[in-house]
Amino acid sequence: ATELSANKTPRAPDKQHTSFLSFVVRGSTLVGLVNDKILRKESLLAVILVCSQLFLLVPNLASALLISYPSAETSLGKMSNDFFPACNAKWAELGPAGGDISATGYVAAVDAFLPMFDRMGSVFFPVKSDVGGNVKKLKDALAAAPADSLQALLRNEKAAGKHKNKEAAAIALLWLKRALQFTFLLLEKVCGGMDANKAAKEAYEETLMAFHGFMVKKTFQMGLMAAPSTATLLKALGDDPKTVMDDMKKFVEYSGPQMAVIDAFLVSEGLDDKSKA
Repeated sequence: ATELSANKTPRAPDKQHTSFLSFVVRGSTLVGLVNDKILRKESLLAVILVCSQLFLLVPNLASALLISYPSAETSLGKMSNDFFPACNAKWAELGPAGGDISATGYVAAVDAFLPMFDRMGSVFFPVKSDVGGNVKKLKDALAAAPADSLQALLRNEKAAGKHKNKEAAAIALLWLKRALQFTFLLLEKVCGGMDANKAAKEAYEETLMAFHGFMVKKTFQMGLMAAPSTATLLKALGDDPKTVMDDMKKFVEYSGPQMAVIDAFLVSEGLDDKSKA
């Protein structure tokens, strides 16, 4: 027995098990939170908080049971090639901001940016799903009614009285713009020296949060607690942190003015619906 003990050395938990540890810790915290709220006779609020936490615990629960669901850190570690050069090239093709924006060019630019969310970790997968879904709606709208620019696409849709339909390009572009503003502001803050984890939280508060109801808001806020640090993010976006940061600044320079044009257009056309998700 002594010989066996000597030959066996404790194995450090691998990255895939970090989700399990997180699940245990957060689960314990959740139980304590619920008990505290119930003791204070605020059971309704406790139930709401429990539900918002469940959205976040599902991936971690899958990891705990299957031991095959990759953690955010594992996902980030898989990608080391430079992300921004190809993405920036597509945004640069849109040209200087100020006039009409090419509809097909804009869709191509967003498509090129979409893989960014994979590199930012699993906490951003819901944002990727939302962006991808709205890009598809724009593509479908363009296939049904081709237009040279985003502005023409939405004006034609509005003239036909279809701009309030669930699958409308106007609604898709509005929510796409909001999700990209969140991501853009996050990256802009990182370029300014703020840590990515803090930048994600602040960017959410300054953009998407105003359009989210209580449940969605709490889910996002809890999820962003797991946002990567700047060091982890830069490592996921390329091999050389300085080069990645320089390229990130170029992306901010290319994309920011285009989003400002879209924002101003939506407001001027009365298409900036303030309804919450």
